[in-house]
Amino acid sequence: MKKLLLSLFTFALVVAASSVALYASASADFNRENLNRGIISIKYTSPNTTKKAKVQIVFGEHKYQYNIKNSTTFVNFPLQLGNGTYQIGVYEQIEGTKYAQVAMTSVNLLMDDNSKVFLTSIQLIDWGEKMNTVTLAKELTKNKKTDSEKIEVCYQYMVQQFQYDFVKMKSLEYDYIPVIDEILKKKLGICYDYSAVFASMLRSQGIKCKLVMGYTTNVKEYHAWNEVFVNDKWVVVDTTYDSQMFTNRIQYKFEKSRNDYKQSYEY
Repeated sequence: MKKLLLSLFTFALVVAASSVALYASASADFNRENLNRGIISIKYTSPNTTKKAKVQIVFGEHKYQYNIKNSTTFVNFPLQLGNGTYQIGVYEQIEGTKYAQVAMTSVNLLMDDNSKVFLTSIQLIDWGEKMNTVTLAKELTKNKKTDSEKIEVCYQYMVQQFQYDFVKMKSLEYDYIPVIDEILKKKLGICYDYSAVFASMLRSQGIKCKLVMGYTTNVKEYHAWNEVFVNDKWVVVDTTYDSQMFTNRIQYKFEKSRNDYKQSYEY
């Protein structure tokens, strides 16, 4: 799991500057309309349909990298590291790990509340009002008055209704992204799926939720979990691990010790 999940989100970007002209027909558009919510939207189009493409977002010493598909629609990417200047580039594969720059821009983020980004729909947590997952979240929380109650009912649903998919990891493509409603229908997935569905449910109900990737003492390999903003603090929640505990009739608890989780990336 570790090797594949890492490959989904990182790549050795070797920019061949002399080859940029070969990709002049490729293009990328940047939409800044949602910067007030911490979002940059990107549309990448290219006649080179067999080539991979990447988005790289750099903020200070931090570097986030994403796969992006050739499309006529914009895709949302988060600017989740706080206020300041972000460098955003789109790159198209030449061969192997060599990429040519298609487009580059910079944005200066200035938000009154940077945590608003953890309410939005982004590439890795793609949700919308008409989705079955959102409808379910509304149904589960309709009689709940507080965020704590809403979080708890969604959490218990994930833990008690979902099963870990031990087969799926063997067949994942390099650019795999959970399709939220498909995961909900099967109630079967890997840690990435659990975390994306749970984040979608809570964000759709106005509750800030992160999808986090890194390492934990509870799991041997690279892992995904959530952080939820409740009672004025961020709380570590691991629905995948707790689902296994529930299945095996082992006691579990909602809030995890932050000392047991080491974050590499947050979305």
